[in-house]
Amino acid sequence: MKDWRRERTPRLGRNGWSRTTACIFGLVAAILLFASLRSATAAPPPDADLQNHAWFESLEQPGERHLLCCSIADCHLTASRISPDGYEVAIDDAWIIVPVDRVLQNVSNPTGRAVVCYRRIVDPELKQWELRIFCFVRPPEA
Repeated sequence: MKDWRRERTPRLGRNGWSRTTACIFGLVAAILLFASLRSATAAPPPDADLQNHAWFESLEQPGERHLLCCSIADCHLTASRISPDGYEVAIDDAWIIVPVDRVLQNVSNPTGRAVVCYRRIVDPELKQWELRIFCFVRPPEA
């Protein structure tokens, strides 16, 4: 006697993968991406002066929320200049305008140079990387 029940076969998507396989693959890819980004941003930049580590870690973003500027891993000693648009900082061989609301006021600077704390973040709407400045500390002579 033949069993008329349909034999269950995995449903395949357009790419030939089952839904379960695609989910597992996506999860593994996300974990690997997150792990690589964490390890990439964990170390201080090559120009960081570790004797100022506590100072870097104490920097707070301007505003009322008192959020940290990130960490020493996101803060970089840099060249800066004043333009008609305000402060500009050198990042990756380009002059980037510092948003006025990112300039820290009344903060001493023991490094002797301008400090900019930033990250490259994926803009979810544009689906592209953008540079986001969290804090800027003027050089001592400014």
